[in-house]
Amino acid sequence: MVIVKRQKTLVLAIAGVLISLLVITAFVCRRQIEEEWHLLQARSANTDTRHSALEALVRLKSKRSLDTLLALTEESDRPQDWGEPAHAILRIWGGEGVTFITAHVPDDVRRAKMLAKVLMSAAAVKGVERAARDSAASIVAISIGYVAAMGAHAVRAVLPILEEAAHSSEESIRLAAQKAMELVSSAP
Repeated sequence: MVIVKRQKTLVLAIAGVLISLLVITAFVCRRQIEEEWHLLQARSANTDTRHSALEALVRLKSKRSLDTLLALTEESDRPQDWGEPAHAILRIWGGEGVTFITAHVPDDVRRAKMLAKVLMSAAAVKGVERAARDSAASIVAISIGYVAAMGAHAVRAVLPILEEAAHSSEESIRLAAQKAMELVSSAP
């Protein structure tokens, strides 16, 4: 009887230690667990779920989210699809996101399209003049050129930004915006 009681006590003590370790591990890893959950939710087909996940990743300043955000940015040429992930990249990474893309995306066309999307998102959020000061006017002008290269549908999607850019004090931005808007006016 005494041996059975000791075995029960030993089993309960081991179970208590294991449960304590599980709780401590979950507490220590809670940020990573939350981050993983939001990374999965960012790929949701539901717009509200995706929006909430992107906001949570921004709130967490999730540096691990860059690959997911870049993939979401790259998956579509429709600004309503890539705008929010591109903006999240800027909010989390700032200028480092542009540096990372430049350094780690080997394919020139992919890199250019991703940079254009991220920088056009900066122009949409900050305004063209501030984006030009923050990113250098030539980069903004190049990103406008890449949007124009995506076609008239892409230019139409960012027309308000281009109209603002057409009045920029930076000549390179002004000319790029005017050329892009000419594409829309000549398209059927």
